[in-house]
Amino acid sequence: MSLVSLSAFLNTQSWRTCDCCPFPRYRKRICCLKRILSPLCYCESRRKHFPLLYITCSSIHSRQNANQKEDSIQQQNNQYFEDKKILKRIVRERFQTAKKAENKGDWKLAIKLLTRCLELDSKDAHSWLALAKLKMKYCFDLQDIRRCLNEALQHRPENVHLLHAFAVFEYKAGFPDTARQLFLKGLSIEKDNGYIYQAWGLMEQRLGNIDRARELFQECLQMDANVEVFIALGMLEAKCGNLQQSRDIFETALKKSNMFPSSQGKVKKSSSGWHPKAGIYRAWASVEESFGSVSFAMELLSKAISECPMESETYFAMAKLEYKRKNWSEARKWIQLAESVGGTINVAIYSFWAILEEKLDNIDGARQLLEKASRIYVADCSILQTWATIEQRAGNVSKARELFQKSINIRPNAPAFVAWALMEERESNFEAARKLFQRALLVDRVHSPTYNAYALFEARRGNLQKARDIFEEGLGRMFSPCILHGYAQLELKYGNDISKAKKLLLQGTKCAYEDNSFIWHSLGHLQLLQRDFNKAIHTFEQGISRYPQNSLLYLGLALCYAAFLRESECIAQDQQTKTQYLHWTRQNFEKAIQCDPFHAHAWQSWGVFELSQGKYEAARELLERGIQNCPSHVALWQALGLLEAQCGNMTKAREIFAHGSCLPLSSSHVRLYHTWACCELRAGTIEEARRLLEEALKFDDTHGPIWNVYGMLEEHHGSVHRARALFEKGIQRAPKHVHLYVSYGLFEFRQGNETKAEELFHLAFQIDPHSSYLKEAFSKFNQMISLSGRKSISPFLEMRNKHKRTMSHLKLSWLEMDLLSDLSSPFLATDICASRSFDV
Repeated sequence: MSLVSLSAFLNTQSWRTCDCCPFPRYRKRICCLKRILSPLCYCESRRKHFPLLYITCSSIHSRQNANQKEDSIQQQNNQYFEDKKILKRIVRERFQTAKKAENKGDWKLAIKLLTRCLELDSKDAHSWLALAKLKMKYCFDLQDIRRCLNEALQHRPENVHLLHAFAVFEYKAGFPDTARQLFLKGLSIEKDNGYIYQAWGLMEQRLGNIDRARELFQECLQMDANVEVFIALGMLEAKCGNLQQSRDIFETALKKSNMFPSSQGKVKKSSSGWHPKAGIYRAWASVEESFGSVSFAMELLSKAISECPMESETYFAMAKLEYKRKNWSEARKWIQLAESVGGTINVAIYSFWAILEEKLDNIDGARQLLEKASRIYVADCSILQTWATIEQRAGNVSKARELFQKSINIRPNAPAFVAWALMEERESNFEAARKLFQRALLVDRVHSPTYNAYALFEARRGNLQKARDIFEEGLGRMFSPCILHGYAQLELKYGNDISKAKKLLLQGTKCAYEDNSFIWHSLGHLQLLQRDFNKAIHTFEQGISRYPQNSLLYLGLALCYAAFLRESECIAQDQQTKTQYLHWTRQNFEKAIQCDPFHAHAWQSWGVFELSQGKYEAARELLERGIQNCPSHVALWQALGLLEAQCGNMTKAREIFAHGSCLPLSSSHVRLYHTWACCELRAGTIEEARRLLEEALKFDDTHGPIWNVYGMLEEHHGSVHRARALFEKGIQRAPKHVHLYVSYGLFEFRQGNETKAEELFHLAFQIDPHSSYLKEAFSKFNQMISLSGRKSISPFLEMRNKHKRTMSHLKLSWLEMDLLSDLSSPFLATDICASRSFDV
């Protein structure tokens, strides 16, 4: 019942009119509200309580009779509260019932109950805020949400929480200017409200207005030492590459931590009893981890545990660090501690734990955890989404589809729609996938991963212009490095427009408000692939100047020096310069390891580099140290197995390959089987090589090097028809693998099909016109045509008899060429050993 004007109150349908009164002005209305034991009665402007025995027409015929009974009625009802207090109690109880309904997942009942609360008291800000948030959470129409918030502010125009919620809504709806006006109005009411300062600053940060975000955070801290604003400012400086400034801010926050209450009043936390000092340590650890200082991050988290050993969030952060280092058993120990400390448990802990159990091949354990969590967190959609993803990977598509639907029924959200859409694409339900992507954008117009996934889906379907339009729409809504990076990958992979890709990546390097280290890495990688070594080195150095603890950037720089060392003729002729480049290469490999001792690809790349220099003992030591730090990394076992095979220790190599093949399944297994098969082929065990290649194809039949080696194997040890069939199928399954086209072209030339060979080379140039390997191979191909006089192909026959496919100026066999390219880092598809062969 609204507590507004008396006339409006009396005109509601909750009141009945007594028609027995002789005069209209004496007519009374009696309240039929439930939960009020003594109904209310209004006589003109006076409000009185009547027990049930007095609610009769005869007892209220006239004003005089009512007045005579007023004193006795007041005495009989003195045990009841004032009507306003009673209504507040009813509102409070209904509000609590609504929250319980929401927690149980019955959001429709929650909305109904909150609406009833507002019928009783239209000025109840808690009900307005809860109602608006429910409508935002469950993706009501934008106009409906805006109407709800406007009505709320009409009743409570001075409520800063409503203004904050309205501002956040307008930002997410794509109206930042309106959001700014609402934030400003909130601060005019409560000048030191850290909740508003934090939200406004984060909005400006995401919009790229770094100076304004910094100004807002600093302005707040001048008035009030707010822990959340300290953390936000520290994270901002870190994302801008100002690591030392970020550290100084966290240090200052720790010094002022005694000024922070246990639970900050003006900035809400989801966990009760949140310890400010522990929260600062966790945020600082996150910054250090992003800069590659993993050891320091773990030290900070240990301090957080010392400050507050009962906070599960800190144990959860430790588990995530161990997970990133692929120490899954250690991660499990920390996550078990996170659950056992008591208190409020973050729902994300169960999702993470389930994925961890999946990594440890305990699918049933993962299901049990998710089932338990779904019973505890009935209204949380993320649990069901994680469960659906695990079922999908296990091959239970129907179950996954059912879980995705349940997740979206609880709360429509972009990540669930995207994950579901990608699954439908894998099941060839392309139209269903497209509709799911579109629904994801309707739910969240500023979710950058949606634009990436949707655009690349359209590109895979051949709709390149549609993909570009989606990326342009995303960039029109936000200047996101994530979208720019995805757009650049689109142009590289599908558009063959390297100049546009470079332009997009260069734009991404200007996104100072988010961690864009991956942009610097991708730009340097692209320049490296184009053999533009000086620019690549400059790019990686710029990235390192901004992210001085980024292991991946140091690895990229090391590989640049290695490639320059390999391909520059002037360096090869100048021993002093060569020595200097060798020093720089090793120095950057070492820095990559120092920044992150658990960076498996850095250990692998350094080991392969030393192998290329003939430093077998150094290579073995590096690979073994890498395995000690990252025992679950398949590629390290692959590289060590290759080293032992190159040294002639085939028995030991087989043991190493077998150990790597028993590790938890990953995409690296196909490369391990490929390397193992090549080593068996080199050792003359043809049938074992065939078996291993078949195993590799079971893991991933889109891996081009497998088809390449398999086709050549059959040409020499099987049948020409079988070889041709393998090459054809390989091109169908891996249409972008340039080496496969070259091998197939040379195969056809050896069979006398010169026209087919030329056609295959031209197709390869359409895929990668800038490939130096392809240009060199085609040049040698043309030389062979000239030498053969279009009649004799004896040079190729001679090579076939020796089981070699050697480009004389590359000094590399076809077998080693594919083998070493497989050992390249997945982050930098550059074979640092591509110009060298090993003595067996």
